[in-house]
Amino acid sequence: MKWYSIAKKDIKLMLKDPSAIVVLLLLPIMFITIMSLALSSTYGSVDAPIEIVYLDQDQTKMSDKYINRLQKIDGIMLKKTVSEKEGKKQIDKGKYPMFLIVPKAFSEELSKNGSITLKIYSDSMQKSTVSIFEQTIRGISKQFELESQLELYGVSQEKIIGNYLNGKIKELENRFDTPIDLASNTDNLVDGGLSESIKSSMNSILKKNVIKQEARTNNSSIVEPDTFQQNVPGYTVMFAFFIIMWAGKSFLSEKNNGTWDRIMISNISTAEVYLGKYVPNFLIGLLQVTLLFSFGHFAFGMGLGSSPISVGILSMALIICSTSLGMLISSIAKTDSQVTGVSLFIVLTSAAIGGTMVPLTVMPDFMQKIAKFVPQSWALEGYQNLIVRNQGFQSILPNILVLLSFSLVFLVVAFVFIRRAIKK
Repeated sequence: MKWYSIAKKDIKLMLKDPSAIVVLLLLPIMFITIMSLALSSTYGSVDAPIEIVYLDQDQTKMSDKYINRLQKIDGIMLKKTVSEKEGKKQIDKGKYPMFLIVPKAFSEELSKNGSITLKIYSDSMQKSTVSIFEQTIRGISKQFELESQLELYGVSQEKIIGNYLNGKIKELENRFDTPIDLASNTDNLVDGGLSESIKSSMNSILKKNVIKQEARTNNSSIVEPDTFQQNVPGYTVMFAFFIIMWAGKSFLSEKNNGTWDRIMISNISTAEVYLGKYVPNFLIGLLQVTLLFSFGHFAFGMGLGSSPISVGILSMALIICSTSLGMLISSIAKTDSQVTGVSLFIVLTSAAIGGTMVPLTVMPDFMQKIAKFVPQSWALEGYQNLIVRNQGFQSILPNILVLLSFSLVFLVVAFVFIRRAIKK
């Protein structure tokens, strides 16, 4: 039970340290509140191009022309997919915010001023981004529709004018039994016989919406994500890793005040030392994550998805990972400045790369690939699947396995360093 004494001592030290409580508990709450309220109306605005996957089911020159027109929109990059099933699958995985389907008969319906319904399948957790580009696509569609209809209208009116003039010419020639040149009177004939028809046709084109949009999310029963559903998981993941700073300072404090030397001569095993240092950091992390999610839920009404138990299981995996990393840093750092510097560098850099500060969907492809090598991205993706996409435990199982794999690596390396320290 020697590990229990070590753990109990560390918990008492934590509770007596106001700065630790502020950094691990109060600072995250203040940060979440201020940032969420400040960004509640602007969340989702981006400067980088957003990749949208599309499927052209019509495969005509007209549909290809429409796709090329969308390609020219600033901030959009279209990527083709092979099937509707594959496109929806990519949206469900959160790889793209929007999937656009140009239906069959697009060109045919456009040519006869019929009805076209573009299908838009979107990721509900990227609502703000999707909303912006839905409006943009709607505007481009109307412009394209009018241009196409006017072009077709012009061709049809040439035929009408030609038939009208030919009929008048034949009628006059038969009456007077002589060829008649109507070139000088063409404008008058057209103006007199067709002006009202032209105006009527033009008004009809302007009033009718030929190209419509049918928008669906990847989960029709999901509650629309708010700023707290976006920010609470992100900042919780980021601040959960601040435990590594406390773990490192705890080790150094014991080495400086002689406690570590007393532990070394007490004939305690490496496993007991390890467990005694691990448990209090894990419990503090558990308290931190529970407090932050409870704050978001009760203070601001943030939903926890359809499986709150899964949120708890994922949180346990996150805490195990952050605590394991804390053990690794504490076993390597030798000075207080090293603990602070290394901890801040690792926490802030990996948090930024992992998407806790800026959504991964707006990052370049190479950064999204790099994000797979930091645990924060896996934890955040898991929370988004549960809270925003309203999915179940099965969707976060890969995320939990990856977090535990990170933990195992951190634990093994930390165990080796602690064992060396005990043997010295």
